[in-house]
Amino acid sequence: MKTLEEIIINLPSNSSTLIENKIKLSSNTLIVIKDDFRVLKTQVVNPHVAIRGAFLKSGKVLAQYIVVNLREKGFNSYYKFWFDYNDSKCLKLLLNLVKQKYIYIILCDNNNNLVKEISLENTMKPFFKEYIERCLKTDCKWSKKQYRKMLEELSDKFIDDYYLWRELGEDIIKS
Repeated sequence: MKTLEEIIINLPSNSSTLIENKIKLSSNTLIVIKDDFRVLKTQVVNPHVAIRGAFLKSGKVLAQYIVVNLREKGFNSYYKFWFDYNDSKCLKLLLNLVKQKYIYIILCDNNNNLVKEISLENTMKPFFKEYIERCLKTDCKWSKKQYRKMLEELSDKFIDDYYLWRELGEDIIKS
């Protein structure tokens, strides 16, 4: 299993991912964001974090996604994360999120330097659990191709992440 440092080094600039971090006998899902955080590094690093999420159904496909918004003076960015119940890695990440007490966010700059570690109380547990329950009730079976097509349709509808953010309504988590 790769270390967190190896994952950060291999993560492309200006991108984000969800990873599983195993510590002793427990596992946590981490949100890792790699971006140009120069503005954050020159100030006291305490960005405002908000998370919104939704379920998306298209044909047979039921997806869950969250959007993380980081804001500070001169910095405002959105990061999308998708969950596919039929993908074993996604399901494992979701199950961790249902159990863990905190949402962990790791911010790194594009030179692979740690900028900030953020932990927020995980008030999203019911949201993640609901997705799993919906999928169990409807016997969700779709192909990776169907799932990708649904994501492409959403990307075509919301070219800018800001408009997707506005469409999602209220924050589930806010710091």
